[in-house]
Amino acid sequence: MKKCVILRGVAGSGKSTYGKQFYPNAYVCSADFYHMYDVTQPDGSVKSEYKWDPGKAGMAHSNCMNDFIEAVSKGVELVVVDNTNIRRYEFQNYVKLARVFGYVVNIIEMTLRSPDDMRLCAGRNQHGVPEPVVQSMTDLFEPAEALDLPRDVQVKKVYIQRPAVV
Repeated sequence: MKKCVILRGVAGSGKSTYGKQFYPNAYVCSADFYHMYDVTQPDGSVKSEYKWDPGKAGMAHSNCMNDFIEAVSKGVELVVVDNTNIRRYEFQNYVKLARVFGYVVNIIEMTLRSPDDMRLCAGRNQHGVPEPVVQSMTDLFEPAEALDLPRDVQVKKVYIQRPAVV
């Protein structure tokens, strides 16, 4: 059975970590991949680093969709879309295409419980997204149950992981 998993959540909510943990063998499509640059370290080694370039955001998402189309058209068994997908229009075409190609679609929503969770996400996101932007993402987030999704699309809410209290 072919499966498409769409990860949703604000920056720092744990989407990529969740994807790596629960879908380690998946083909991953992410706009983040198109903001990675090789940087030569002082010791001569090369390390990939993320650097947000707003001028490349549209191209990054277009390339991500192209990667997705290539994967589903080839019938890759497990495809994960790892983007914020805050609003329906940001992920609806992934859902439509996956269904056209015979995929079962699961949506994983990284869910915040409180304003403290939003601040936690702002502080730990790997891309330097400032707190006001994470707050805006939180305010604009359209929960799946509020959307008119096809009945066969399964939605799972996953509460973000908080640091252990000792």
